[in-house]
Amino acid sequence: MVIIPDKGVLELDLNGSWEFLGEEPGRVVQVPGDLHALGVSVVTDKEYEYRRQLTVPEEFRGKRIFLELASIHDDTEIIINKKTAAVNRIPYMDCRIELTQLLTPGETADLTLRCISRSDSLSSSPRLPGTPGMVGFIHNMRLTALEQSLLTVFRYETLPDGQGEAMLKLHMEAELFPKDCITGQLFLNNRDGRNIFSRDLCMEEKGGNFVQYDMSIPIENSILWDAEHPYLYQLSFRYHTRLSEKEYENNYNVGVRFIEKKDNELYINGKRTKLHGITRYSLDPIQGKLFTPEQIEKEILLMKEANINYIRLSVYPEQKAYYECCDRYGIYLQVCAPVTFQQERYDTLGFPVVRHSCDKPKYRERYLTQFAYMVESFRNHPSIIFWEFANESDWGSNLEAEVDYARRFDPGRLTTGTWKNSYADISAYHYPLYNEINSDCAVYDEYIHISTHALGTLQRDPGIRNAWGLSVKKGWDALYEAKGVVGTGIFALGDFVMMLPDGRIANGGFGQWGIIDKWMRRKPEHWLVKKAYSPVCTLCLSYQIEAGQNCLEIPVYNRFNTTNLSEIVVWVCQEDNPENTIQLIPDNIPPGTRGYLRVPLTRFRGAEKLMLRYYQQGKMLTDMEVISLHEKNCNSEEKITEGETQNRPKQDYLCYEETEESYLITGNNFVFVVNKGT
Repeated sequence: MVIIPDKGVLELDLNGSWEFLGEEPGRVVQVPGDLHALGVSVVTDKEYEYRRQLTVPEEFRGKRIFLELASIHDDTEIIINKKTAAVNRIPYMDCRIELTQLLTPGETADLTLRCISRSDSLSSSPRLPGTPGMVGFIHNMRLTALEQSLLTVFRYETLPDGQGEAMLKLHMEAELFPKDCITGQLFLNNRDGRNIFSRDLCMEEKGGNFVQYDMSIPIENSILWDAEHPYLYQLSFRYHTRLSEKEYENNYNVGVRFIEKKDNELYINGKRTKLHGITRYSLDPIQGKLFTPEQIEKEILLMKEANINYIRLSVYPEQKAYYECCDRYGIYLQVCAPVTFQQERYDTLGFPVVRHSCDKPKYRERYLTQFAYMVESFRNHPSIIFWEFANESDWGSNLEAEVDYARRFDPGRLTTGTWKNSYADISAYHYPLYNEINSDCAVYDEYIHISTHALGTLQRDPGIRNAWGLSVKKGWDALYEAKGVVGTGIFALGDFVMMLPDGRIANGGFGQWGIIDKWMRRKPEHWLVKKAYSPVCTLCLSYQIEAGQNCLEIPVYNRFNTTNLSEIVVWVCQEDNPENTIQLIPDNIPPGTRGYLRVPLTRFRGAEKLMLRYYQQGKMLTDMEVISLHEKNCNSEEKITEGETQNRPKQDYLCYEETEESYLITGNNFVFVVNKGT
């Protein structure tokens, strides 16, 4: 790998119009762009060519030149002036291809990218040649110029000791030009920009062109990173080479956190952690899999708003900007290798007709190359807690090799992947039964589809959407308490809908399955998920007030992972007089425990309803509830029978009574009778 600096790098932007030699010779397409969204009918095992002329900037002279690209599927041959320079076989990830020997600064070259969507792709189910495939470049493309000596590895890990101290272990590797070296300064700053560590360092030749540098940096009084307290340190390396005084800079988010599996539970920083989450993939209605940094940030904020703390990236890695955003706002991530649907296929007699690639030795290199590239590309992000080896694929030796790689080279994270197996750290289940609770350290990372698979039923009874929300809440209430289930990922975050250029709508038959639509507008399900996943549970919503009572004690349940309820703010207002509002700080109620929110009633004499708004970090609405207040003895002593339904005093609260034969619930102009016998 090559580490491209964040600052100082020379570049030539290659985004824009490219000649496309596909089904329509001479057609022009945009980069970045998803060809499917652009209306191009791509099929497997057919080559498609992107072509353009480029003039290499004169300032690139004396530098090493790299092409940065990110393709969808699967192999991309890079051709310079009709000569093959390299073949990229790593889908979905930004790759750097060196073109120094084939490009001359100041001269114009013909650049051709020949792409193919393979019928035996690892990142989609085995298909027949000529069936639909995917081709396209979904991230920015550019040429970059670096010095002859450059960094090839920059990785860190943090080792907190649980006593406020932590150690940041840094490992760097470089490829050096003869008689050259890399000299620079390393800085570690806290969130406020105050420097807490700095050191000069020099990477010199020691008997070869490839050198390594290791360092341990103590962090005193370290502040831990988690999804509820996403505290980040900033690690910077500013450097230049002996042969060039041009300065470069690399910057990294550093989150001090520790992940472990203990007693079939997930612990982060020593705290039992539950993941209340969702599964997502990029799909813009116009651009397809192309997402901008602005869209990414908006999506993450919508997830935080819905009380989501965990996202499964299905079913391929995302771009660097996604991980940086999750680091910053606090989201736990499960990152999936681009391996999906590698399953046996059988004929009508049950004999296998396609043997999945997971257990074929000839595919081993492809599996490990892309998995290792994924781990090394994104490992410096504290938001990533799970590496997923494959989606919905049968177990085999190639997947076992992926898990072994993660354990050897990134032991600070856990591994998972479907289907259930005893080799990975976390068992992943898709769509467990409504009453199924697995206790083997399980994550239900595809779970409880929203109501789109029965569109006819949804059209006849839109109330099914509300029923779905109630089922999500009932399910999470049970799974939060269940030992051995670490979390859930509702399917899905966004709709699978594209508006093709010819006017057709592509939605996979039932693709409106998101809690937000493809324009990132909240659907009713967004609110229902927010309520189901609420980390503050108000345990009673109706109260009888005694004469002279000055304080109302509202029982609450803290279902945060690491937030004490004393850290949040509660605004209490009179529903019919919003200006009558007070701000409260709850008592000391640790995560996983119950306590009371104490509301002074002197401000709310005669109020019939109070609205509670819970805010996390001072400004993010976590939950909202309305509670009813009524005099203790109003109608409560009245004896009610099943026949007494007339002339009942008006009331806007519910009363409950029990007779020998029935349970009675009374409200405004109604009595609801539940017969004990039936």
